[in-house]
Amino acid sequence: MGSPGSTPDNNRLHARREVSPEELAQLIDTTRASSRVIRELAGPDRAMLYLVAFATGYRAGELAELSPHHFDLDAEIPAAILPGRLTKNKKRAHQPLPPGVAIQLREYLAGRPDGQPVWPGTWSERPVSVLCRDLAAAGVPYRIDTIDGPRYADFHALRHSYLSALAAAGVGVKELQDLARHSDPRLTLGIYTHARAESLGASVARLQIPGAAEGNALSALSRADLEAAVIVLSVVVRTLTGERYSSDTPRDTPAVDTYGAILGLRGTDLLPKASNR
Repeated sequence: MGSPGSTPDNNRLHARREVSPEELAQLIDTTRASSRVIRELAGPDRAMLYLVAFATGYRAGELAELSPHHFDLDAEIPAAILPGRLTKNKKRAHQPLPPGVAIQLREYLAGRPDGQPVWPGTWSERPVSVLCRDLAAAGVPYRIDTIDGPRYADFHALRHSYLSALAAAGVGVKELQDLARHSDPRLTLGIYTHARAESLGASVARLQIPGAAEGNALSALSRADLEAAVIVLSVVVRTLTGERYSSDTPRDTPAVDTYGAILGLRGTDLLPKASNR
């Protein structure tokens, strides 16, 4: 038997969902603090595995093949590189790494033997079963019900979230196909169209509806404007009350609404420089 929604080979039998920034942050933070060992992987190892899965789009079987020498962290654009014999499509993969992830990997990989897998063990045989335990511990739902039916956050959903984030950030279809390593452009277009639909929905939400703003000045602000106002107000309150301002936010409840914050980046640094590949 495989995990819910998949065959023993982890083939897709269901619709996957995007893992939100808040959910990803909660998953990584909770797993990093976990004392539980699952299929030979300790909590900090699983947390880094999930982060690299999201930051590269590598599949579970490909991640299981990575050893320290597959990471070029000293390059101008750091990357995780796999030869064709180790990838699903049998073609060499060169996945750029966001700078924040490269910094974390430098510390994480220090002292590890080059010829050994970074994430050894049997986890890749049933990656969704490992992830499901950490999702449950983090309070992140594996399944959500939508108008189009149930959607699942299985291990491959981390790759789906990676590609959706790239598309939503404005990466072009050709660059997205290269980063996705899709042989069929229709697969890329499906992801791109989904991400664009989400973006269009957010744009429509900013429409000023006649009469809606009467008596409520905040209704004219976008979500980004409101979030910026909350940050400014927080700083003002801290200043007036004499409380020392610190950028060290407690991570018990991650205050994260962008993938860039999870990766330790700023603005457009969220994404690999796809045009320079």
